[in-house]
Amino acid sequence: MKIKTLLLALTVTTLSFPALAVTAKKSAAEINYVRQELQQIIDINLKYQERFHDLVSQEMLKKQTPDATIVLCSDSRVDTNSINETPAGQLFSIRNIGNQVQTAYGSVEYGVNHLHTPMLIVVGHSECGAVKAAMTDFSKESLNIKRELETLDVNPKATLNQNIVHNVNNQVKLAVADFEDQVNSGNLLVIGMVYDIHNDFKFGSGKIILVNINNETDPHALAQNPYVKGLQHIAIYK
Repeated sequence: MKIKTLLLALTVTTLSFPALAVTAKKSAAEINYVRQELQQIIDINLKYQERFHDLVSQEMLKKQTPDATIVLCSDSRVDTNSINETPAGQLFSIRNIGNQVQTAYGSVEYGVNHLHTPMLIVVGHSECGAVKAAMTDFSKESLNIKRELETLDVNPKATLNQNIVHNVNNQVKLAVADFEDQVNSGNLLVIGMVYDIHNDFKFGSGKIILVNINNETDPHALAQNPYVKGLQHIAIYK
């Protein structure tokens, strides 16, 4: 289903008559379009219900014990299934523009301090619109968007790919500093990765690329890291 198209339709429906969004008369085609999209959501959910107890165990229903807290960009093209085929119960997922720890500290701290996930993973992605926007003049954006873009540390003179990696490294740096005790005790591993949608990093479209572990970014050191050494098919940013 094209969620973006659905949201656009709903937005247009609401904005056309803001004061009468619920009762305003719409054309039969507009109503039918939204009905079809909503029916698709319902039908997909019915199929999911049939598999619910295969995907969500009784233990999950009692208490969540995810394997990792993961911070991803809100970009709809970033698919959690590229990292975990069954993310239900396994990933405590946080999404925002620019995959930022700083703008989601409460959620991140909940995953690390209350759910005690042993890993905090930050995943950036190629062609990130937030990073791209932060490299330009975004003064005409809304106050809320500006607040989130202002927390992104970018270099306007660097390439987009360099800034995408730099942003991931910066988020890892912030997290390592915030959870210093857990990192130093070995109870938390902070990992930075990039999801390459467009094959911009030349490892293949859809590839997850390792860029950072606990502030270590040197590719040779990462390759020798005991958590990494010997892993098959791993891609490391150089």
